Amino acid sequence: AAMGKALSAPNGAPLICGGQRATCDADWLAPGDALVRQRAGYGVIGERCDKLVEGPFEFEELLPPGGGVDAPVMPWAPMSDCSRWFRSGAMAALARGQREEAMAQLRRADRLHRQLWDGARTLIGHMVATRLARNTYDSMAAAAIREPALAEAMAPWLAAPLDTRVGARRWMVFEANFQRGLVDEFGPSVGAALAISESPF
Repeated sequence: AAMGKALSAPNGAPLICGGQRATCDADWLAPGDALVRQRAGYGVIGERCDKLVEGPFEFEELLPPGGGVDAPVMPWAPMSDCSRWFRSGAMAALARGQREEAMAQLRRADRLHRQLWDGARTLIGHMVATRLARNTYDSMAAAAIREPALAEAMAPWLAAPLDTRVGARRWMVFEANFQRGLVDEFGPSVGAALAISESPF
């Protein structure tokens, strides 16, 4: 809300590659200006993503007051869009020989998934952060293959993987409470339905 009105999510190739591929690094590294032109059309989204991670960014997935079926789901799609924005920016920079810019974009992508992981409370939140981390590492690998000299600079990021033990201590509590809420909410109605079905009348 602080950033303004909602924007339409990026769409179309090469930013969004076809098929079932998780990453589009090969398309983004292809020669030509198609990706650069497409990203320019979504510049406002890019500005918001930059503000998100360059500022005092601290993500926290808020827990709903109740644990039943009405529990809201966090809007994870914008986070995925920002991850894609940073990674595509890195590949576009590499394709144009801009190593420092590529590293800056990959650093933003790395910061994004780590902050999401640290602030996630639910299992789905941790799974989204894990997926974005994997996509980021795939892009790092593509960058290292394209420019081997970058591998050493990216090594510190890979030396500090996400701590799944800490994540589990958070999401297990929420998921247990969520399941209990479902039982409390549906238990009476299920019992009543069984009583009716077992009635001889």
